[in-house]
Amino acid sequence: MPGDIEARAAELGLDVTQNHLNDPRDPFPFADERFKLAVCVQVLMHFPLEFVVHTVGEMLLTASKAVIITTVALPEKSKGKHVFVHDYESIFERLGGQVEVRSKQDNTGCFFVTKV
Repeated sequence: MPGDIEARAAELGLDVTQNHLNDPRDPFPFADERFKLAVCVQVLMHFPLEFVVHTVGEMLLTASKAVIITTVALPEKSKGKHVFVHDYESIFERLGGQVEVRSKQDNTGCFFVTKV
């Protein structure tokens, strides 16, 4: 039950409040370095480059330590499933992130990115 998640999170001192953007170009509604870690799982490959660059930039701003992103590692295996091919490492570098760890398993790529 959703109420159970919020209650358990509160017991652990966590905030699970969700914020939704009306426009993917909007800035995230959080202060810079508000979180230690920002995580994005299997989302970015569904958006065109301009939104990916903006989102990664906002994640790097709101995370004080690192960003973890997972995405499709082999987009050619996902044709027809509204998947865009992006060079994530170039995007991270361009925005001031440094890829510390990268892994590929099956059709999933995972990047652990820190700020430069």
